[in-house]
Amino acid sequence: FSCTERLVIAGHSMAPAVGHNLHFGYPILRCSKPFGASMLREIQPDHPMLQCLQSEIAEVSVVWGDCESDDSFQLAVRVNGEEIRRSTGGVGDDLRLVLPGGPGEECVVALTWPSGSRHLHAISPLDDADVRRSDLLAVARKMPTRAELSAPCKHIRHPSGPCRGFGVELEFVVSATDPESTGYFTKADEVMGVIDQLITEYPESECLHRCKQWWVTTDPQVEPFSDATAARLLAWESANNNFDEGSLTQSERDRLRCMLSQKAIMCVEYKAPHPPKELSFSDNAAADILCFFRLVQFMGAAAPTVAHNGYMCAALHTHVNIRNPLVRGTFLSPRQVVGLWVAWVRFELVTRRFYRSWAWRDRSCTALFATGTECSWHEVAWKQGACPVAGEAEKHDVPTLFKHFVTTLQSEAFQASDDDAQMEMLFRKSLLHATCGKQCSLNLLPMWMYGTVEFRGMTATLNEEVAVAWSNFCVSFVEVFQDTVHTERFLSQSWECGLRDLQEAQETATVEALLSAMKGAVEPESVLFLLAHSCAHTGDI
Repeated sequence: FSCTERLVIAGHSMAPAVGHNLHFGYPILRCSKPFGASMLREIQPDHPMLQCLQSEIAEVSVVWGDCESDDSFQLAVRVNGEEIRRSTGGVGDDLRLVLPGGPGEECVVALTWPSGSRHLHAISPLDDADVRRSDLLAVARKMPTRAELSAPCKHIRHPSGPCRGFGVELEFVVSATDPESTGYFTKADEVMGVIDQLITEYPESECLHRCKQWWVTTDPQVEPFSDATAARLLAWESANNNFDEGSLTQSERDRLRCMLSQKAIMCVEYKAPHPPKELSFSDNAAADILCFFRLVQFMGAAAPTVAHNGYMCAALHTHVNIRNPLVRGTFLSPRQVVGLWVAWVRFELVTRRFYRSWAWRDRSCTALFATGTECSWHEVAWKQGACPVAGEAEKHDVPTLFKHFVTTLQSEAFQASDDDAQMEMLFRKSLLHATCGKQCSLNLLPMWMYGTVEFRGMTATLNEEVAVAWSNFCVSFVEVFQDTVHTERFLSQSWECGLRDLQEAQETATVEALLSAMKGAVEPESVLFLLAHSCAHTGDI
């Protein structure tokens, strides 16, 4: 049965309980303390739904809806792949389990029966004190010195490899250009004008000359602060002695207030140079990123957090070359691209903890859960998974795409085809749009236009070392997991067995396992730095 078919029983429209994700229909899983409540608290701190956060107990229950089945249903809670609680019942029973763990900790709730399953990756909401708000605001200040522009990283080792080409996209809110006071009519002209001033002051700076090759555009997808999130950020900055608004000049205060309001602002995207001037860690990429970030900080910028719907306002996206022969880096075969995607799915629950908490279940970088999709685009963050949506059973659905990859790789037609034909068979655009699409943590669609994959999860930040550490991690991830030895065990068996193994591997993945696989390619200190920057409490990952 499809998710839209119905059985008419005793005059009532009923639906068979089938499928592996909520969009196949009822039953579905509902959490009494959804993680999205943390996002609601950011934008509406007096919302009545937030009363759920006062409860010491969180539980997941089964909502039966209109489903019909005589099967026995098993509800279980797993932590790191180990089952710790189980309950059994039938349709209509009050089937529920209490969740373990403290703020930020994650477990997997599984409802299974002979003809289907539902899963929920439940994260306990964070306490307000655990939400990191550092590095979100830079007040315009005096002209930086050469030493400030070229200072090395303080908290991570300065990366000098690998050589693979990549690019970054930095999303911020900035004060609108004022032609009367600056003489510039566009933000791009203003940025380049400031760089020209600095080059006049420091003509020997190679980084400044390379900064001239960055792109400055507006981005309508970036959303500004709300009154509530702006007030929270100002209170946090004041409490942590980052700055005293009274010490600012009137002009600085005006620009600060503009960035934190929805007036006289611009939502911008700064993009690294395009090929053949793309970034490479073997060619001073770390220094270039540090220098450009310090320019942004000097001019003033803000990284807004949560929008009115509970999803993140701005992000830091990293594109890594995998199939552009004109850009640095080895050319990945179609099978290697599949292996890279499988490796990312395996470590999804680990890598998303590198982001700030408001991206952990964000819809613009939807987590690739090996058990299937758990939300829909139209939902607000605090009501994710509230009801099935007909026609979305394949959207952001790993099992659907994994089955396609394995059956295609094992087909005679694929093995007899050339590279171009294999790419079309595995990654045709219509298939990618229908399954993972663009809005997931690892976006495959840019392969067709740029020859890159896009890592979409990192939240916007004004911390230049986070940008360096994250970009280096993404490039290194491609370098390591282009080797299919890491994922062949999932792809060489039947898709059903491979998927079960991948689901288990995702649930049991750890930071230690990731670092072991990437030994020699990424510095453990940079990964620990990302985790520490993400949240005051990262949970047991």
